[in-house]
Amino acid sequence: MLVLSRRESQSVVIGDAIEVIVVRICEDTVRIGVIAPPEIAVHRREAFPAIESPGDPPIEQPMERFVEPNSAPQGEMLVLERKNNESIVINGNITVVVVAIADDKVRLGFDLPKEVPLHRRELYDALKRSEDKK
Repeated sequence: MLVLSRRESQSVVIGDAIEVIVVRICEDTVRIGVIAPPEIAVHRREAFPAIESPGDPPIEQPMERFVEPNSAPQGEMLVLERKNNESIVINGNITVVVVAIADDKVRLGFDLPKEVPLHRRELYDALKRSEDKK
């Protein structure tokens, strides 16, 4: 599991199509936004106990969309509130776990297939800029 620290408004890009954003950090909860194409399912882990482990085939169920005004310029965002040790499952094979919430930071754990790239948003943008210059 890869663990990264993020502050409010900071995000992580998974592949080229999924973005996980820390929307708000409270004392014991964090609001996590997920921007993904409509065909990628996003669920609270406890809502789908039949989900087995990473590497299983994706669950064929559409994602419900909840949009916060002005928070998702690239598209719709699903926003879920999570506590320590609670998780989100994306596309049936990516798990995002809240490892720790402290002051103005949250530590998120990512369990995903090795072939799926994951980058902090600021690094992803820098990589894209360098690719565009080539």
